[in-house]
Amino acid sequence: MFYHFWVRWIRGWTYELRWERGYDGIRARQVDSVAKLRAVVEWARRNPHIEKCSYKVTYSPEGDMVETCSSGHSLLTPKPNQPYRMELALKLVGCPVCPGHYLTVCPECGEDFYDPPLDYVCLPGK
Repeated sequence: MFYHFWVRWIRGWTYELRWERGYDGIRARQVDSVAKLRAVVEWARRNPHIEKCSYKVTYSPEGDMVETCSSGHSLLTPKPNQPYRMELALKLVGCPVCPGHYLTVCPECGEDFYDPPLDYVCLPGK
């Protein structure tokens, strides 16, 4: 079976700066490379008005969500309070190997569909 990676996880870093009283500036922002994070941390160390600089790894999805199952059925379901509107019912399932997978159940055939597809080492929900 051929899998097309519609969604993939992009690693980034979110940093937070705590300024001393009376000074204002950027409080939090996300960067996409180690070099940019290093530049922010070095700048924060040199700046006497910053009390604390902390950062953490964050993952954000990139790409288009799949809207049909392998049988060709639409994965869109009616919204509970607005049945004339359709939505993609997603559930983010944790995985010990990667940031997680979006689980969608086909409303017609009941097939579980994971996006991004499961790798051979992935154990979602474990």
